[in-house]
Amino acid sequence: MIARDMTFAVLVGSLVMFGVAVGCGERSSTPSPEPTTGLPAASGEGDEAKPGDDLELVLTVPDTVPREPIAETPEPEMPSTELFEVDGVALRRLVIARGVEGREPVGASSSFPAGERLYAFLDAQNDTDEDVELYVTFEGPEGRSVGHVILDVPAHSPRWRTWAYSRVIDREGEWEAVVTTMDGQEVGRARFQVDG
Repeated sequence: MIARDMTFAVLVGSLVMFGVAVGCGERSSTPSPEPTTGLPAASGEGDEAKPGDDLELVLTVPDTVPREPIAETPEPEMPSTELFEVDGVALRRLVIARGVEGREPVGASSSFPAGERLYAFLDAQNDTDEDVELYVTFEGPEGRSVGHVILDVPAHSPRWRTWAYSRVIDREGEWEAVVTTMDGQEVGRARFQVDG
């Protein structure tokens, strides 16, 4: 009987020790210095674990890590834009921006400071058999009209990206970039604000 009670005590003691060693799902009250993983350090593309990889993931995070909400970055307000198709010529996009990099607009907005160089970025489509010229102007307050740039769009172009710019958008108020064919038919208009 004593041997049976001793065996039971050893068994219970072993289970208690096993539970302490495994952790029983409880967190340690001692924070780890840094998170660690069993994954290789990323050194570029292709270093991520893929489904089917037999990698062990060990992650320890201190209990005292502060949790801060992720701040959302607001999208810039885009200008009011109207796009039209005229005899097989159309604008897919008309964007007012501070620049163009990699044939895409950068710094697009609906409001800009006066005197800044501004771009009218066009993503045009020409389904006709002839090259087409588009005329871009920037129309401002008090009848101010600047830019006056002619842009070529080749025939049979499903997507032709081009742009015009002006350095003299210098008056406060509401402006518009207006795009027309050379015979005066409007294919696009984008409104934006200029502040002092």
